[in-house]
Amino acid sequence: MERCGLHKQMEAEQLKGFAVKVSMRAILCFMVAWCCATRGLSQWAIVNVKALELDKQSREAMKPKDRGKQSGAASEDFFLSITLRNESSGTLYVRGIRPDWYMVEAFVKNPKGSAWERQNTEVDQKLEMLPVKSGAEIITGRRVSGDQIGRAMLLTFRMAYSELDERGAEILVGEFQIPGPPKSESSSAANRNHPIHESKSQTSSAAGDLIRDPVRAIRSVLPKGWTVSVVTNRIIVQRDNPVRWERVHPNEPGRGVGDPPPKPDLSEGVYRLTLKCGPKMTMETYERLAAENAATEKERERLERGLRDISHKFDQYIPATPEEQKRLAAYREAVANLPRHELPDLYGEDISIWLLVSNDGWSYVYDKDVGAECNGIFETVLRFFGMYDPRAAADPHNLGRPE
Repeated sequence: MERCGLHKQMEAEQLKGFAVKVSMRAILCFMVAWCCATRGLSQWAIVNVKALELDKQSREAMKPKDRGKQSGAASEDFFLSITLRNESSGTLYVRGIRPDWYMVEAFVKNPKGSAWERQNTEVDQKLEMLPVKSGAEIITGRRVSGDQIGRAMLLTFRMAYSELDERGAEILVGEFQIPGPPKSESSSAANRNHPIHESKSQTSSAAGDLIRDPVRAIRSVLPKGWTVSVVTNRIIVQRDNPVRWERVHPNEPGRGVGDPPPKPDLSEGVYRLTLKCGPKMTMETYERLAAENAATEKERERLERGLRDISHKFDQYIPATPEEQKRLAAYREAVANLPRHELPDLYGEDISIWLLVSNDGWSYVYDKDVGAECNGIFETVLRFFGMYDPRAAADPHNLGRPE
């Protein structure tokens, strides 16, 4: 079987040439009639990036240390006006300040091209989710320095599908190359070597953008305290500090009136998402194998009905006679021979991804704030890829399986 592009690059410990198309699905697609669609949906597009001169007052107020000093760079900062458009078919909600200021975060690749530097935006007013109708455009701006010309800028913001969702989730909007400043008599000769002062985005939205390196893309949106690494064919996203897991016991004895709650069953461990990559499985193959799995489960249930008279708890049977032992052995042999396929959860440009989570399937993160942080990272990572099963978009936390 031909190996996927990512696998080849990982074996060579080089991820530079790898490309993966971000195929983000609408998280609430189950609410519309076409919830069974398998196509990734384009949510946002960077329509235009235009360089503008700062007004005189802004230039004079600028601290000298904030101006570009790199050789050949502009002597003064300039302003980028960036236009984004809602490409979806419905209203989306972006965090900002009424009436029309949107909290768009930016990351700029450092000169060595090995890391992304966050360009902080500070606000002292209340942020809320603002509606952006289908086809509507929003304009945001960034102040940039001359030494950033030609470097890549990546945009993100928090978005929701309902105004009732006050938190939303961080999404990748897209990436473009910072154009040079507008021509003026004060521009240096080096600046005039950047002829493009107004450029269309070279990439599309987060749902359709061609990300050159999924590891770099994930790293660009991880907050402090999280790391992403590669081990053979696995991309590992992990929280640096351990979390407290609480194990759920669904069959524990009930409590009487006035009884204190039981002490939580806590253990300390890592929170880790593992994206196991393999060759791309087509949607047709996935649907065929999923249908086989469904038929297998239906047959297993039919066979299991023949064991109802045997003492059991869930799938643990206690045969009392040789005849029951014989029937149980026949059942287990029949089930073992049924076809069953371990299907991928996500897909990229030329890879399929099996998602593994570092819990045992019966535990959850105990501390509320830490749990919210982990859930936010989980949702953010998923937005870089498409989902095979559109029903999973209703609650993406049902995706994946224990390590």
